[in-house]
Amino acid sequence: MRQILLILFTLAAALGSNPAVADILYFTPDADTWIKESAPDEIHGSDNSLYNKHKTGDAFRSLLRFDLSSITPGTMVVAAFATMTCFDPDESGSPVYVRRVTAGWTEAGASWNNIAADYDSFTVYGSFSPVVPGQVLIDVTTLVQGWVAGTFDNNGLILISSSSDVQSGFWSKERLFPGERPTLMVITADFGRYMATGSYVGDGVALRAVTGVGFAPDFVIVKGDTSEPAAAKSSTMSGNLSKRLPDDLALQPNRIESLD
Repeated sequence: MRQILLILFTLAAALGSNPAVADILYFTPDADTWIKESAPDEIHGSDNSLYNKHKTGDAFRSLLRFDLSSITPGTMVVAAFATMTCFDPDESGSPVYVRRVTAGWTEAGASWNNIAADYDSFTVYGSFSPVVPGQVLIDVTTLVQGWVAGTFDNNGLILISSSSDVQSGFWSKERLFPGERPTLMVITADFGRYMATGSYVGDGVALRAVTGVGFAPDFVIVKGDTSEPAAAKSSTMSGNLSKRLPDDLALQPNRIESLD
């Protein structure tokens, strides 16, 4: 039996409050590109892939920006997760860090010479280790909260690798298959909510009921460790239907059975 480690993200109304389903918003990048230190004037905004590598004189960095102008400024953001699809893993296990870009850029103009140094070097807003091909789920809640609150301008994020001379590759927004493009999911609420995390081991086939977390959750994300895509379920989805992330498919049966 194939064992899959799943990570459970649970969002629910604060105990003692009237429960309400959070708004769940999905975004694809309005711009993404990658830049190359050894070719500092090259432009890669139309590429269907993004690369990261740490090597003095030949580093790669990826940039992504999501247009969040449809979210009313000051809206409460309780969680935000970026999803990317890795096709070229970095088996070293070294993390890729998420940093905040501090200057404006465009796909048609971004290069190493004009954007590589324009990021907040004091704060890490997330990290992940793309050790196997498939989806990676990146918690960028703090970064998105700052953008929506107006704490800083939304110039996007930059991914900076820490491994030595080992590259990782991801599909960009130009990828032919929508389910492999980068996605940002933002969960908002208008009153108190909280999040709990945990994990369990499943076989990737059998139905799973989310139970024993101490409350009836409004929203759950379950992420498989390798090829199995993340699945999400809200309390308004009937029966055993859930949503596979990130793609444009209809609701799918037999992934998350119930929220109790």
